[in-house]
Amino acid sequence: MRKRSAAADSAAAHADELFRSRLENQIDLRHPLAKLASRMPWGDLEDALAPTLPPVPCNPSSLTRWRQRLGEVGMEELLAQTVAAAR
Repeated sequence: MRKRSAAADSAAAHADELFRSRLENQIDLRHPLAKLASRMPWGDLEDALAPTLPPVPCNPSSLTRWRQRLGEVGMEELLAQTVAAAR
């Protein structure tokens, strides 16, 4: 069995991306949750919550402990920012 070259793998990946629809083309940007997401101060939330989170992306199995790592203060911050953005 012959191995594919890196160039062939790259070309195949690029072709796959050509036919993939971007997320913003799949969702209704008029939906209230999409509007809320565009108003959220994501940078501020990241700055406030980063000390409680690991420095690398979470393993899906660790998402069940996400709220525990944020703690009550982190969840209150997230809720406060969500309410402020919704106003």
